[in-house]
Amino acid sequence: MGEANILARLDGLEALLAGVGEVVDDVSPAGVLDVIERVEVLSRRVAALRANLLARTQDGGLWAVDGARTFAAWMSHQVGSDPSEVRKTVREARGLRDHMPKMAKAVADGQVSWRHGAAAVRHATGSQLQRQALAHPEIGEDFLVGRAKALSASQFRYLVRVWGHRADPQVGDARWQENANDEYVVLAKTLDGYHLQGWLSEINGKVVADAINAAIGVPAEGDERTTQQRNAQGLTDIAQTVLNSGTQLASAAVRPHLSVTVEYETLQRLLNTNPGHGHGGHASANGRASANGADGGVGLFDVANPVDLTREPALSDGATLTGRQLAFLTCDSEVTRIVFGPRSELLDVGRAKRTVSGQLRKAVLARDRSCRFPGCEAATYTLEVHHIQHWADGGVTSAANSIVLCRYHHQHVHQRGIWITRKPGQWAFYKPDGQQIGPRGQTRPTQPGEPPDATNRPAEPDEPGQSGEPSEDEQSCQPQLVTTGPDPG
Repeated sequence: MGEANILARLDGLEALLAGVGEVVDDVSPAGVLDVIERVEVLSRRVAALRANLLARTQDGGLWAVDGARTFAAWMSHQVGSDPSEVRKTVREARGLRDHMPKMAKAVADGQVSWRHGAAAVRHATGSQLQRQALAHPEIGEDFLVGRAKALSASQFRYLVRVWGHRADPQVGDARWQENANDEYVVLAKTLDGYHLQGWLSEINGKVVADAINAAIGVPAEGDERTTQQRNAQGLTDIAQTVLNSGTQLASAAVRPHLSVTVEYETLQRLLNTNPGHGHGGHASANGRASANGADGGVGLFDVANPVDLTREPALSDGATLTGRQLAFLTCDSEVTRIVFGPRSELLDVGRAKRTVSGQLRKAVLARDRSCRFPGCEAATYTLEVHHIQHWADGGVTSAANSIVLCRYHHQHVHQRGIWITRKPGQWAFYKPDGQQIGPRGQTRPTQPGEPPDATNRPAEPDEPGQSGEPSEDEQSCQPQLVTTGPDPG
């Protein structure tokens, strides 16, 4: 009975849509504005209805009677749907149904789009801490629904992503680590050329995209190539430039221009409350330490203010960064100070200044010669200078507070919360649990007399007699790494 009723209603809806289609061209230009708003709301409600039906149909299992391996495959065969889109929509519909019923209702009523709901599921339901935070009376699900109604889909995606980082900072770092492990590029020789495919994490992909955009520039008049064709030429031009340079000394190269905008107070807060910064528990997003990290979402923000969510560090394309990602990108970088007035008017722009100067870079490279991570034999052109104690966290930019790492291990140190100390004749790298990393990435338990954690580290200075350099205790920062090799002194 229910099936017959809904099918009859759908028949009526189809007839109404056909009737609207017949007269839509008769609407005046001014009237189109009102019509498009109504159509947008209706399309949102249809999208929500479809998503709900997809989830229910998959859960019902009757699609398997026809021999289909998956529900997505059945949808592709029956109505030509994209299998990956079906799988994604089902996941999102289940997430809204199971964890965000208020957001699900707003989507079903057409008050927000499906893209709003999908962003909420992706960034606000991924961990237990995030799901607990949704129950917060001031900054929980009600808050997110209200912001979704007021913001565009792209603006809300940025806000809810920051919300998710604040609710559980470790989720963003875990995703970053997973993405790093999933990266790959295949360049395969074919009969008449090469086939290129792959996947890069958000940060590394942005580096490559910005480099290609810089290489292709603005297309010349009469250039009829597609963007994809010009991208291929840009990538080739970059490779040719590398080959033509003749040398890849890090001291002679300008770091890839990956622009990150962050307030100085935010930079310090993220570095000081970075998950893994220290041992025995982690800091919550508001800077208060928590032994088990489960505070139910209370105190997620310094202030329960929507403006607070717009001040997180971000790349030029709006992608937000976690504390560890920010620490990695700013560790060996170029910093420009910009001062704004109370009404956001520009007051002053300082000169760009490298966090590691050319002369100091040459000295550190001459001392360490190669990546100091145990067992690493990376090419010299991949080398970067890592601040053992981050400069924004009080670390001095000096030879004693610097170590050479390849870009991969530089990122690895920040991702994994590895810390570094200086021992006679070698660098030492430790995991957050106190295990020392040995040759070729092997680990061994700490021996008697070795620092098992961040509170028991050697205090002998790296280079005695040099004023203004931090002690060994000050140099051991998070995130960091340990490696053996010739005496860096």
